[in-house]
Amino acid sequence: MISNGESEKIEEEEEIGSQEKVEINELEEIFRKMLVETCDNSTQKLVMIDTIQRLGVAYHFHNEIEISIQNIFYTTISQLQSENIDGNLYVVSLRFRLLRQQGHYISSVSNLSNNSLKVEVTEALSQPIHMTVPRVGARKYISIYQNDDAHNHLLLKFAKLDFNALQKLHQRELSELTRWWKDLDFANKYPHARDRLIECYLWILGVWDISVIDSLPSYMRPAYQALINIYNEMEQLLAKEGKSYRVYYAKYEMKKLVRAYFTEAQWLYARYTPKFRATSIINRGMDDISGHEDEQQRGHVASNIECYMKKYGASKQEAYTKYHKEVVNGWKDINKELLFRPTEVPIFVLERVLNFARVMNTLYKEEDGYTNSKGKLKNIINLLLVEPVKI
Repeated sequence: MISNGESEKIEEEEEIGSQEKVEINELEEIFRKMLVETCDNSTQKLVMIDTIQRLGVAYHFHNEIEISIQNIFYTTISQLQSENIDGNLYVVSLRFRLLRQQGHYISSVSNLSNNSLKVEVTEALSQPIHMTVPRVGARKYISIYQNDDAHNHLLLKFAKLDFNALQKLHQRELSELTRWWKDLDFANKYPHARDRLIECYLWILGVWDISVIDSLPSYMRPAYQALINIYNEMEQLLAKEGKSYRVYYAKYEMKKLVRAYFTEAQWLYARYTPKFRATSIINRGMDDISGHEDEQQRGHVASNIECYMKKYGASKQEAYTKYHKEVVNGWKDINKELLFRPTEVPIFVLERVLNFARVMNTLYKEEDGYTNSKGKLKNIINLLLVEPVKI
């Protein structure tokens, strides 16, 4: 849990200065012009796109980057067919990663004639950047890029100003949520639940019609009423845009989630070990590997680890190895789904799924960062939501 002092820092509202807005807009246009004027097939263009993406400002130039990447893809295919492609390791690996993360399939190593180059590229793929939460990656890369003697001073300044501007927007949102949360007084009404507003402020659970509130036990009513109020407010706002019908689908999906949680509670009470759990293997697998021992100590439904151990008579370490492989395969499935365009599901929907997997990778890699939030997660929150980047 984040301390009160740190929470108060986040609550402090600070408007983006007019001078900052002017600087951000001016720098944005400078680099938009550079993106358009730099030759698509040059190493300079590849480096520029990569740097802009890793600094977290690529959302300003979505169309320009997409057009450039398409042109680079077609040129690369032509060069591969004629066996006239640059063999420089840095250029080959950078082009490969940029094309793949934008959804253009290209073979990783099969078209490289240099065996040593094949090995090096394969090794470079073992820790892909795309498994990193974008804003976390941007914050860390700003520091790395700053120490690069060849960095572009204006691009670095643009990234810093933009990061701080977004951070202020996040702080204002969290300030409103914190006031709402304190008014609900859930920390005192439900002391058994983990108080993690800042850690999961984007997670909102919803349930069914307000008419059933009288049938709920008294301890559930404050939480139920608060969730209904959220949906009512969402409906009022969306009605202004003619989109109030979306609330129905949000409630429907949340009903399914609540029912799933209730089923887990029934399993725990009955000491039942399920044979199958319909959850994402990446999210469930990483959560269970990192936190299943603590969960079993405090009383929790059987995790994937316990299920596998019981079904196959396996040891705990064997179960860890099994689900680690499943997580790796899950990432391969996500990568494959994102690679082939056009996709059956809109790409912006798939990117939300990818981002959720990235968050889980951040929270549960090596430890249960959500439960033990004073460690790695606390540092990430400070970087993203508390400490501005020094200009």
